[in-house]
Amino acid sequence: MVANTEGDSGVGGLCGLNRGVIRHSYSNGTVTGWSHVGGLCGVFQDFRPDSPTKIYKSYTIASVSGEYVTGGLIGGVRYAQGTMIKLSDCFWDIYVTGQTDGVGRHEISDTDFEENIFGKTTTEMQAKAMFSDAGWDFANTWAICEGTNYPRLQWQILPADFVCPDGVHFGDFAVLAADWMDEKLTYDLAPDTGDGIVNFLDWAVFATEWNADMGSLSDFTDQWLETGGTADIAPAPDGDGIVDIFDLIMFSEYWLEGVSAN
Repeated sequence: MVANTEGDSGVGGLCGLNRGVIRHSYSNGTVTGWSHVGGLCGVFQDFRPDSPTKIYKSYTIASVSGEYVTGGLIGGVRYAQGTMIKLSDCFWDIYVTGQTDGVGRHEISDTDFEENIFGKTTTEMQAKAMFSDAGWDFANTWAICEGTNYPRLQWQILPADFVCPDGVHFGDFAVLAADWMDEKLTYDLAPDTGDGIVNFLDWAVFATEWNADMGSLSDFTDQWLETGGTADIAPAPDGDGIVDIFDLIMFSEYWLEGVSAN
């Protein structure tokens, strides 16, 4: 996903002017303007006392180009004393953005402004630990393929994208193939020595040998169509307990397709 933005004044990769709350966001591509140009936002502004305006846990890898007031994250910050405005736990890639300063200019006073932002190298920006140390949530919100890409939001990950690097490719196909009806279960009896799944063919063998052993029946039902695996993705969203042709169909829909932060 790459977004290119061009304008005159107040130009950003995510927003031109921010007067609210931005969280768990990122921008990329190119941002070009004349003045107040930032990788994430062109202008960050608040003149309202006791009204929180902030950006937190966000980053940018957008190339920034402007003639006047440019910053890796924000072009210009405008605010009045007494406002609750802050930038917190945010990052920008100093190499990709071409900017050493996160904020181009503070246009009133920094007395009431909290700034906790960091310019990092590309290598540092592709390391999970750096973001985790800043409190970024990789259990529920973010994901990263370390060393190959920047953080992504988890909702961007495709169902068939099992392994790094980002996107659906041969590495993911190998996972699909490894999971393909490939678990030998105790009650997988038919045909011959089993086919990788406990289904009606096995039920027929089990019923023929039925001896009123309820324990065996319980074990049998526990294994019923319960092969599963990482590649069990169809039907969406949680699969059906077996990796089969339906999972292959869904996998093929995403083949060589991905949502990348590059």
